[in-house]
Amino acid sequence: MPLNDWLKSRFETVTEYFTDLIDIPEPSEYLQVDKYVELTQKTKPVIIISLHEISQTHKFFAQNAEKLTKDKEDPLRVILNDLAEPIDIAKDDDREIQLTLTNRFTQNMDDDVSASANLYAETKQLCINVFKIIPVQSDTELTLISLLEIGKTFADEQKNKTLLKDINTIFDHIKSLESEGLVNKADDYANLLRDVALEVVNREEILERQKGEVKRLEQTLKNLLKHQKFLKDQIKEYEDYLAEVRLKQYQPKKKKKSSSSSKPGSAPSKIGPFKFSYSDLANKGVIIDSEVPAGARKTTKFLISSEEVGVFDIEARIAGIKVETMRLELDDLLERNYNNITRLELDQVTLDVNMMIHLVNKLFLK
Repeated sequence: MPLNDWLKSRFETVTEYFTDLIDIPEPSEYLQVDKYVELTQKTKPVIIISLHEISQTHKFFAQNAEKLTKDKEDPLRVILNDLAEPIDIAKDDDREIQLTLTNRFTQNMDDDVSASANLYAETKQLCINVFKIIPVQSDTELTLISLLEIGKTFADEQKNKTLLKDINTIFDHIKSLESEGLVNKADDYANLLRDVALEVVNREEILERQKGEVKRLEQTLKNLLKHQKFLKDQIKEYEDYLAEVRLKQYQPKKKKKSSSSSKPGSAPSKIGPFKFSYSDLANKGVIIDSEVPAGARKTTKFLISSEEVGVFDIEARIAGIKVETMRLELDDLLERNYNNITRLELDQVTLDVNMMIHLVNKLFLK
């Protein structure tokens, strides 16, 4: 009683206070997490919460589950079913823990689900367009099919081909949605009709929500493009560093100085050629199989040279006549070796990968 006059005189202030007190941002906004960001985030959100707060939150949700959840498959209901009964923890227990939040109900955003959702939304919009045109004067509650049949009759009378086409499209969509389990003929497609009605009533709210979705999606795209640029810059730095290391390890040519016009990543100048007979490479274990005729092997020579870092040209000659040029890349050889691929089959010869790496290292690297 003593407070009544005071409250009346300060009604607006008290109302504003309590309004501000319960005006808190949505968890997704506060934690800066939504279904788009969640798919791209590199670190999961973290909160610090006391044991008492956890206990009270669990107790509140358990007591109000029926009011808060729509059905048995609601994520909150699923989580509560997995937990034991709430326990009371003293309010003065101020022990805090750090929790990393992980969404166990990550939305499936594959093409099939998106296609079904898009078809459902398109069907609702077509229904809204049709219901705006057709005249309905009935005291009885009509089903979706009844409304569409009235629309077909009206379209035939008015010779409105566009309206008739839209109605036929709705029928086709309903068949597809029924096969997907999104609508049910048993209830005369009441859920779809209700969703159409709700969308009409809440069109402004839905539009604002969609604008928010677009804004979040644009921000996510912006963050992805920024991260893509960062990754590309990192890759470029690593590639430049790798090229520099390789260049430093390359043997310089002794006869000529390198040309100032040589392209980036090229060796200081051509290295080689180094000449080997067929028997030399066979004895070193580099050649392990061959289709070169036995009679021609004695006159077969191989000239190995390099004009570009990590790239080797092998020229094959028989009796002094050039018959073939093969190109090998160090990256390819190293990848094969890493994957335990021991053989490299060329047109006429098969090389041992490990021995070929050993040979080019010896010839071209310091």
